[in-house]
Amino acid sequence: MFSEQIDWSEKNSIHKFQLSLLLGLLLACSSSTVNFRKQFGA
Repeated sequence: MFSEQIDWSEKNSIHKFQLSLLLGLLLACSSSTVNFRKQFGA
């Protein structure tokens, strides 16, 4: 049971890591589109 708990927390941390990566990509994309609009006055 204890080993299952460790395995679950490991999977959870991997999940959080993937989520943070996705959020970072979304933020980078949104900020770049804003900069693009500012440059071309759209």
